[in-house]
Amino acid sequence: MKSFLVAILLCAAPLHAHGDDPRFHVELPLSSGQVTRSLALGRTLGLRAPPSSGVEKVGDRTCIVGGLLGFDVADEFAFDIDERVELDLLIDTESSPERFVVAHDRAGGTQSTQEVEIPARGSRLQRVHVTLDRARFANRGSFGTDLGIAAVWGEGPLAICGIEIVRSHTTPAPAAAGALSLRFVDIATLAPTEVRVGLYDADGRAPLPSDSALLVEHFYEPVRMLPVRTGSLWPVENRWVFYADGSYDAELPAGSYRIVASKGLEYRIASREIEIRPGESLEVELALERWVDLPKSGWLSGDPHVHIERRAEENAAILAQMAAEDLHVSNLLRIGNVKRTWFDQYAFGMEGRYQEGGRTLVSGQEDPTTGHRGHTISLNLKRPVRDLDRYFLYHELFDEVHRQGGLSGYAHLSAGWFHIMRGLALDVPHGQVDFVEVLQIGLCDLEVWYPFLNLGYQLVPSAGSDFPYVDLPGTVRNYVDVGENATAQAWFDGLEAGRTFVTNGPLLELDINGRGMGESLDVEAGTPIRVRASARMNPDWDRLARVELVVHGEVVATVTSEGGAELLELAHDLVATGGMWIALRTYGHYTERWNTVVAHSAPVYVTVAGGSFAKPGAAEEIVPLLLAQLDELESAAIEPRDDLMFWDTSAETLERWRAQRGLLESRIEATRELYRALLLESGAPVR
Repeated sequence: MKSFLVAILLCAAPLHAHGDDPRFHVELPLSSGQVTRSLALGRTLGLRAPPSSGVEKVGDRTCIVGGLLGFDVADEFAFDIDERVELDLLIDTESSPERFVVAHDRAGGTQSTQEVEIPARGSRLQRVHVTLDRARFANRGSFGTDLGIAAVWGEGPLAICGIEIVRSHTTPAPAAAGALSLRFVDIATLAPTEVRVGLYDADGRAPLPSDSALLVEHFYEPVRMLPVRTGSLWPVENRWVFYADGSYDAELPAGSYRIVASKGLEYRIASREIEIRPGESLEVELALERWVDLPKSGWLSGDPHVHIERRAEENAAILAQMAAEDLHVSNLLRIGNVKRTWFDQYAFGMEGRYQEGGRTLVSGQEDPTTGHRGHTISLNLKRPVRDLDRYFLYHELFDEVHRQGGLSGYAHLSAGWFHIMRGLALDVPHGQVDFVEVLQIGLCDLEVWYPFLNLGYQLVPSAGSDFPYVDLPGTVRNYVDVGENATAQAWFDGLEAGRTFVTNGPLLELDINGRGMGESLDVEAGTPIRVRASARMNPDWDRLARVELVVHGEVVATVTSEGGAELLELAHDLVATGGMWIALRTYGHYTERWNTVVAHSAPVYVTVAGGSFAKPGAAEEIVPLLLAQLDELESAAIEPRDDLMFWDTSAETLERWRAQRGLLESRIEATRELYRALLLESGAPVR
């Protein structure tokens, strides 16, 4: 117990914490002949853990403590290898759980993860042996780490008092090299085009990219190689990729390779098998062919949630990365918390926009962000909005954003992070929330969004990749109907109006008596409602399983394809007996724990004789749940550890909440009155 307390105390005052990166990162004093750096981290190599760090003494040994410990293997000992490696750990069993997880940078894939149990505990310091298959050690983890060792989530920190690595030295000697010159063109114009590239040898290994790969920022690290998140669509088991700005040149060991090039959802994936011969040069051209052309039909794609710090001189490189994902509007968000900001933008408004080739980078913000009432996103800002003395008063932020002509909404609904329901319950009834992020991590949240629609609130769906925290840019995205005005401003106008659908694959069309997504239709009682809809799916990514027509949250018509289809069409007729909202949702065949291929339209709002589109009787069921959220917001003790960067903000979070909590009381009571009015209107009991 004593050593655990030492670890917690040292977490509050770490040995060395870097302040130039929003990830938890503390350097710790453990090394060996094979390990040059040891770090306590919040994430690396697919592992995550509640951040903690510390140092303890066990006899004459110095032990490091943390929820997740990362290790940088000395490059002179092992770099870019491909062999079995034996790992010997000395564990302090009194300060560690009975099991832990090891992840390592692996040849032939992104990482390899295995759970390890500590054998029966005969002594406090115990050696544990782990075999690492196809270890690579190419510095591709966070902060250049090659190994991650973490306690199983929720089981407390882990104490490591020694680490030794033994190589098998079976890495094959590289074959004589040949030269590869790749060119990527759009088949319609034969002009060079930006692409996401996977290059893999016969053993499934991805060679480290040459300097001709696009240099991009991942958090605050400049890298040329990024992993596709496990679960997200990618046609190759190895998920390491890089970006190319129309061309790529490299020296490669002789052998067979597979090249895969993608460009978003509207292009077919180009793939080619090649052979590199010693001392020879190979020139290869891959043509990217459109599968559909949504911009030609007036639809532009955009990602409302990307984090990349931006200086003016970096615009061209960042835009090339976004073009490789075929994004037309990329919203680069500065993150703020109660203490500081990250991912800063050099300018906002028109000065902060960078446009080229019909694609635009736009500055925005994810701020305020608190674990007590959710994260906000504000788009299309003329200038950032931030007031630490009124930080928890989100409605004042929304008012200023709207005065600027911008849009505000809430992030992370699909993941349910940061008590977002409290914030939504407080702000949606006032008409200040333009959109809510219903699609992220391949998860589409309907259980929260639908009830607000059923109460009669127009709430636009949004999708956000949250790069670099979650996915590569554009993995999930909003398509927005801009008509013939293919500009960033038209994209924001269309998003505000709800002329949009969210997707990580399927592409949607919806027509209801001539009205499209986000539009309103007022009819007389008994009017026939004619629904014509379709969904398409690029067959290189997945196939469609079903299309569903949703009215007031209930599926009223379904078209399915057991074997998977590229196109599904749905026709259905209704009669307007009362107001309703109608939407289209679609699912692909691929599904995984953290990813479902899905698309969802914004609703069409149908009213009868000027009435409401709300679901009759919904208030009686839904309003008490929202009132409970207000009670929780008002009375629940604030938990600083709920914040994204709690290790940096805990003191400030407590201080500012105590100072500002009272300022929210009138807002909370005004919202209660709005909910009570809904109950009265519906004839339900009012508490």
